Amino acid sequence: MLVDPDRAIRTPIAHLLSDRHALYEAEDGLMALTLATMIPDLALVLSAVSLPTIDGVDLVRLFKSRESLWHVPFVFLCPRVSVNDHHRLLFAGARKCLHRELPPHKIVAAAEKILGPSTRTPMRRARPA
Repeated sequence: MLVDPDRAIRTPIAHLLSDRHALYEAEDGLMALTLATMIPDLALVLSAVSLPTIDGVDLVRLFKSRESLWHVPFVFLCPRVSVNDHHRLLFAGARKCLHRELPPHKIVAAAEKILGPSTRTPMRRARPA
């Protein structure tokens, strides 16, 4: 799932990811939380920190507090952050923080290190044969 209020950030990342993985997009935290509860086997969330309705830090905490979502890895797409902010995001439950101005192919490469090979399912991890 890709969560960012800025279509200019979402579109190029979504284009690259959707070629290899089923992808859901959300513009705000509430939409992301609602979608996540309906997607079986959600394997990854790429999310902005600053979101309407529910911000990214609260969103990752909500995921980690729900039995059905606690295992889903979170990768934050961050503006420049201080070391303290970076640690705060990791402590909240993020697996990784990436600079949101990175080229989309680098963001996708980082996501695919977590996801594994393409499955065309809802960003589901590949299962051994």
